[in-house]
Amino acid sequence: MSFPAAEGWRELPDETFLALLGTLYQREDAQGVELGLIADERLKNLSGVVHGGAIMTLLDRASGMAVRAASPGRVATASMTVNFLRSLPVGARVVVRARILRAGRTSFFTEAEALAEDTPVATASGVFLRVAKGP
Repeated sequence: MSFPAAEGWRELPDETFLALLGTLYQREDAQGVELGLIADERLKNLSGVVHGGAIMTLLDRASGMAVRAASPGRVATASMTVNFLRSLPVGARVVVRARILRAGRTSFFTEAEALAEDTPVATASGVFLRVAKGP
């Protein structure tokens, strides 16, 4: 199980909080941005499946990346609603797809879904706001 370059995947170097999840992969197409991850043992919760917070983090990052790809600059998550559909097993290949539904001057509305082996495990809708430069 991997994310082959032949399918358009490339490793996404990250030294932020996301690096704690493991090696991330990215690809882009006309529909938006996709993030990929092999969910390893570090991400499991007490029930032995991937922690929902890890899935939420991927949904948030993919959505933010879609916004920044369409409109460069700093944005921040104002709101995100996540619906969990089923558990994600440790060891699964998870792909998160995100796209912009509507863009305003300073606000962006997104939707995203997380899939394990093409089976939906979570969906999200978000609102992102353009923010002034600064820390």
